[in-house]
Amino acid sequence: MADNTKLGYIIPSDCPLLREDPLGFVSRSISMKDIEAYSLRIRSKHLLMLFDSCFSGSLFSMVRAVPEDIGEKSSQPVRQYITAGTEEEQVPDKSMFKRNLLVGLKGDADLTRDGYITGSELGMYLSSKVVKYTKGKQHPQYGKINNPELDRGDFVFVPLRVRQKEIEEAKKRQVERRQVAEKREGLDQEEARLLAEKKLYEERMRKLEMERKQFEEKRQKFARLESEKSVEYQNLLKAESELQKEKKRIHNERERLAKEKQKLAYIPQSAKSARVSLRAEPQEKLAIDYIKYMVKRYNFYENNWNIAGSFDNDFVDNGDGTVTDRTTGLMWQKEGSSSSRKRKRALSYVKKLNKDQFARYSDWRLPTVEELASLLRKDKTNGMHMDALFGTKQTECWSSDVAPVSFSATRPISQVWVVSFKKGAIRTVLLVSEAYTTYPPKPSEYNYIRAVRSLK
Repeated sequence: MADNTKLGYIIPSDCPLLREDPLGFVSRSISMKDIEAYSLRIRSKHLLMLFDSCFSGSLFSMVRAVPEDIGEKSSQPVRQYITAGTEEEQVPDKSMFKRNLLVGLKGDADLTRDGYITGSELGMYLSSKVVKYTKGKQHPQYGKINNPELDRGDFVFVPLRVRQKEIEEAKKRQVERRQVAEKREGLDQEEARLLAEKKLYEERMRKLEMERKQFEEKRQKFARLESEKSVEYQNLLKAESELQKEKKRIHNERERLAKEKQKLAYIPQSAKSARVSLRAEPQEKLAIDYIKYMVKRYNFYENNWNIAGSFDNDFVDNGDGTVTDRTTGLMWQKEGSSSSRKRKRALSYVKKLNKDQFARYSDWRLPTVEELASLLRKDKTNGMHMDALFGTKQTECWSSDVAPVSFSATRPISQVWVVSFKKGAIRTVLLVSEAYTTYPPKPSEYNYIRAVRSLK
């Protein structure tokens, strides 16, 4: 140009080259200034242009910051551009730019992992991936129009998986609300029935009061017969006793119904409402191949076999020392055992929980390794790979599953599967056989217990 700046052009297939026909080139080529003018005529708030070609970045100002507030960025106007490379580079027919663009839009370009892909994130993603896969032959550029009125916002994509998840969550909430409404309706009917019984009770009390007064009048009239208990008086005392018992029963029933209403807000009605069903029966000779298969099947996090795993729990603190996972329909001890124990002592610990009816239940058990693994999380909370609702003292817990027996040089060794929440891993613990009690116990024989029960 006259001021020594460079101006890029898009050249249609019927446009001659500049060096061969300058006038024909000017009449048929489309300058980037024209592209800028077209973008200003478009009335859309957000406009993103992608060029699978290379040219100078003088059309736009380079922007490197990733937006922090999607709501704010989507409310401001913007004109954004992304190109496949710089002015000195060429783009091959088999475009690595296009391939990475399609992969990024499926979710890989969500750099902040907030469920949205902005134009700035897409530019950063392409500038990194294309350079890598072309081995430095292409350097994509990205930025916004050099215009203070049109560079404040950001183009925003919503991946289909995010939208689908929102729809599924809305459906789930609708089902839960319907279930709660049905239960509330049943409780209202039960309360109406109790109110009717209360009216009958009050009517009976009034009649009994009248009978008592009549009896008192007779008792005064026949004072000389005070030592004799009349049959009518005995019946009256018996009726009063029965009514007192009935009153107490109605009172207890109303209290129970009130507690049930409170629980409806956060506890599913049954295990049938759980979205994922895990194995609850213990297994003998459970091989490591099944453990690896299990981790992949449910996408559990595991430090050795699935570091990218993420199981979608839905925990609720029940306020009685237990935590319910509405995803699996399992109720867990919130804290677990206060000290580590041998395997036999672990079974005794669960027996005592049932005998004492911990949290009013008597069907507690040792969890399977599958159930324990569902508690593992990739991110640590207070040094543990698990949700912050749970106690952190129980670093490694017993499961009810047994691994195949192995043999050392002198004795058979039993193996039991355990889950380490401190290391985020699933492993086996070697136990000395009962026939060799002369050997001192190993430190690995001691682990913690976190009992579980299935919702009925």
